[in-house]
Amino acid sequence: MTRDLPRRLLRTSLRIACEPGPLTLWYPKWIPGTHAPCGPVDTVGGLRLTTDDGKAIPRHRDQVELYRLNCVVPEGTHKIHVKLDTICNAPAIDASGHLSFGNRSLGIINWPTCLLYPAGPTARETRVHLALRLPDRWKYATALKPSEEKEGLITFQPVPLSVLADSPLIVGEHMRTIPLVAGPNPPAFFHLASKSPAALQLAPEVVELYSRMVRETGALFETCHYSEFHFLITCSDELGHLGLEHLSSSLNGVRERELIDSASRKGWIANLIPHEYVHSWCGKYRRPVGQYTADFHTPERTSLLWVYEGLTEYLGEVIMVRSGLLDPKDYRETLASTIGGLMLRTGRKWRSLEDTAVASHLLRAGSPNWNELCRDQDYYSEGALLWMEADAIIRQRTEGARSLDGFCRKFLSRNSSGDDTIPYDISEIVRLLKATADFDWERFLTERISRPLDALPLDLVGRIGYRLQYVPSPSNYDGDRARGGISA
Repeated sequence: MTRDLPRRLLRTSLRIACEPGPLTLWYPKWIPGTHAPCGPVDTVGGLRLTTDDGKAIPRHRDQVELYRLNCVVPEGTHKIHVKLDTICNAPAIDASGHLSFGNRSLGIINWPTCLLYPAGPTARETRVHLALRLPDRWKYATALKPSEEKEGLITFQPVPLSVLADSPLIVGEHMRTIPLVAGPNPPAFFHLASKSPAALQLAPEVVELYSRMVRETGALFETCHYSEFHFLITCSDELGHLGLEHLSSSLNGVRERELIDSASRKGWIANLIPHEYVHSWCGKYRRPVGQYTADFHTPERTSLLWVYEGLTEYLGEVIMVRSGLLDPKDYRETLASTIGGLMLRTGRKWRSLEDTAVASHLLRAGSPNWNELCRDQDYYSEGALLWMEADAIIRQRTEGARSLDGFCRKFLSRNSSGDDTIPYDISEIVRLLKATADFDWERFLTERISRPLDALPLDLVGRIGYRLQYVPSPSNYDGDRARGGISA
């Protein structure tokens, strides 16, 4: 990896062990966390395969599967060399957390954007030795562990390909690392990169809020599945908003001053970091069986995103409020706005919540024209409401003795196998809910998830302890979307 990131280029040299004869190479297609076949193969700006002595190896792209390359390794060759140039996508507000970016001050490297891997071995079986060369005076942060830094070359400890793809890196001329007070949990660190050193100066009370977030999350789950956690945060108006989950880190993009200005740390910003953090448990450690694949080209089946993302959205909001990142009054305004927006989804009459998960990547960029007829990725917000209602049902059925917290501890606790990822299916969800509170959970989930509905089930509002009240003027919180108010 060379120093061209400020020019929005990544130049990668790969050495891939092989045997003589036909060889298939894949460019990552299904990048974990994207829930879509959206690997940026269109950003390849150069590709050359050679033998040890520099002879070119012809390769051909599959005419149906464009992420697959086929070649024939010459006799006597047991290693091929790959030169791969990646054009970093132009940064933009609301960018994507799986892409690589770069400018004169900072950048993001997501390893799946700059690698090819051989067909055959799984991502867990494929070992990767990584070395990186950065621009002068630039610093970096990642969950990967360095083994040596010499003459500007950073060498990292070998890891499986699955771990490399799950360990992004942020870089920049101005970076700051802040240890968080994690309490009894494993160590956690805030790493911030910005073109402005002033944007990195978080007030002590803000650091304490995020330290409390770590402690509250640890108290909720009572276990962690990482040895240490790294919050990788870019503070940049140019790179803008982004987020993606990982087991031992999270990638978070905010605008330059959004963490140092208290008025900006609300809404989406307040939820971003807790949401991606909760994914370490829900989505990375526990993952739907249909999204538990051996490589990055096998298609994922995303019907359980109402758990993967919906439960994470709910728990992220719980942690957000418990840690003080958003006060209860502001959260009630958020909840009112969410319910008001979901009430307008007339597409619910023909498209089930489960179908918004199955068709996830088709709904990511909503149309400005009649989008309510199509639905958005409602498995996030409506999925969160479903889990909020499940919490209320558990409390009612057990007269307050239990809550969804107990389900989460069972569901997300450490498995005796010691594996980094444990798959689950709907039967486990139903079984654990039943063990938490006696209720017909299978019927409840079928009605809420698998069938189209005439309208948003508003009985959930009463179950969670609120009432829906309409007012003659829009809420000050969101005049465009709020159609009513919620009162305790």
